[in-house]
Amino acid sequence: MNFISSRFLIAVLLCFLMISGTVRGSDIIDQPDRYVIIISIDGFPADALWNIEVPIPFIRSMALNGAWAQAMIPSNPTVTWPNHTSLVTGVHPEKHSLLFNAKILTPEKGRIPVSRDGRRDKADLVAVPTLYDIAYSAGLRTAEVNWPGTRNAPTLHDSFPDTPDNVTHITPRLRNELIELGLADAHVKMLVETLKEEGIYDQTTIFIVSDHGFINTEKTVLPNVILQNHNLQEVDEEGLFSGGRAQAQTLGGSAMIYLDNPEDEDLQQEIIRIFSETEGIYKVIEPADYPAYGLPLPKNNEQMGDLFIAAEYGYALNGSMRAHQSIVNTLEYGLTYGHHGFLTDHKQMETLFVAYGKGIKKGVVLDTVDNRSVAPTAAKLLGLDFDTADGTILEEILK
Repeated sequence: MNFISSRFLIAVLLCFLMISGTVRGSDIIDQPDRYVIIISIDGFPADALWNIEVPIPFIRSMALNGAWAQAMIPSNPTVTWPNHTSLVTGVHPEKHSLLFNAKILTPEKGRIPVSRDGRRDKADLVAVPTLYDIAYSAGLRTAEVNWPGTRNAPTLHDSFPDTPDNVTHITPRLRNELIELGLADAHVKMLVETLKEEGIYDQTTIFIVSDHGFINTEKTVLPNVILQNHNLQEVDEEGLFSGGRAQAQTLGGSAMIYLDNPEDEDLQQEIIRIFSETEGIYKVIEPADYPAYGLPLPKNNEQMGDLFIAAEYGYALNGSMRAHQSIVNTLEYGLTYGHHGFLTDHKQMETLFVAYGKGIKKGVVLDTVDNRSVAPTAAKLLGLDFDTADGTILEEILK
């Protein structure tokens, strides 16, 4: 890997193994070298950091020689794309607008949406400035590998975005270097060793974070089937939505409910009553309460549901529209599944936070960290102002 910039920002998404690429810097030399690397381990729960059954000795050594938190609190909904966007914007989806993983909803029949895939550019998905936008504007080198919501971002010098067609959206220079080197993935330890080999280890700060935890479930609730049972939804012979007054889009541990007429208070109250009385539903959240959960109002974001339902611990929500039962006990089939998307009320959704390297105090242990604080803290280390972030700078971990 060849790092030659004076300041450098790279974001990497890990899914068990790190997906990494070679990134070249700029010629800016206006201040001493400084590098910030944000590594995200998808779905890594907070309590796994010190679980001896999880084989991560190198990451634990980084925590012991840096700072770490008992837990980091993610954003609702607790799924990958919204939380990775919170990590680099310092705000909840209420402001950054991204609510689903690789999916865009297009309202068709009133407010009833049709699901589309996530082949959209960063400009269509993220409504506020990101850390890499701020860094780019300040003349820093920016790069990412497999980070959600970054397709065709003009403020990334090198990019391998997390998108359904990512190979066609790799920036040309990064594509050429990957082909030349044959480098596609590596471990965190390999990354640190590479920093040492390149002579920039002492100038580098590394954050290791995650986006959400998981909850094992034994039962699955099918909200669309429940809507059909109450004559509020119709499906065709192929099990696809063909009409009705409501539809659910599920997120594992939660779901958005869209109404054909959100102004119909009787319909809204009927659906609230239905799901409030449904086994496995923890909460039915109305738009008036969305701000408390960091969620946008439907009038400000057409992707947002008119109601938000959250599953109880041990229950998942599935969007199938064709089933014989509205609740399936998967344990009867010897199956349990891990799901994200539960409200941050559930401790199992808490995520990982470790900070290590240049500018980080050794031996600091925090109680909880808000995931909106990662971006402004990284910005502080890079000498940047990040005024649009709602998170606070974690001054207590900084030298």
